[in-house]
Amino acid sequence: MFRLALCGKNYELLEKIESHIQSFVETYKNETKCISIEQYKQLASLRDDMVDGIHFDILMVEIDAHPHEDFRLLSEIRKTATDTIVILFSKFLDYDFTRLGYQVGAFRYLSTHNLFSDLPEALCTALEISSKKQKGYYTFSHYSEIIRIPLDDVLYVKRVNRITMIKAKNGNFHLH
Repeated sequence: MFRLALCGKNYELLEKIESHIQSFVETYKNETKCISIEQYKQLASLRDDMVDGIHFDILMVEIDAHPHEDFRLLSEIRKTATDTIVILFSKFLDYDFTRLGYQVGAFRYLSTHNLFSDLPEALCTALEISSKKQKGYYTFSHYSEIIRIPLDDVLYVKRVNRITMIKAKNGNFHLH
């Protein structure tokens, strides 16, 4: 399953994009895996969730009339989400998105004027790249924290009574 975060201030547009993505997945369900979509109104909230350990395979972010704050937040996201694919969309075409987008490792830029005609190709390519990048992870929640351990980092798993102990390269974890 792929996780996609959809971030923008225009609720109606986000709903249309989500519906369009769900239709795309339904049409191409043999070629694509299931996609879980989560909407965010504020890029700062998305950043906070990702810094706290929530992982998304693909980010679709609307850039508004004041792009420098958006790109600053995307830079902060990029520090913890190095393998996440970023697709930017905007109705403002006069900004230098290529220069700023390069700094945050943006994969694609879409104009809202052509969004629904360009989205299937961008999404299909992003899913293809993401599936090649996907490593196996063991994901579990510990109280309110979500922890993802790459399977390559797991040294061994041991179960004692009702407690599972995971010994990994980056530490030990106890699951109750």
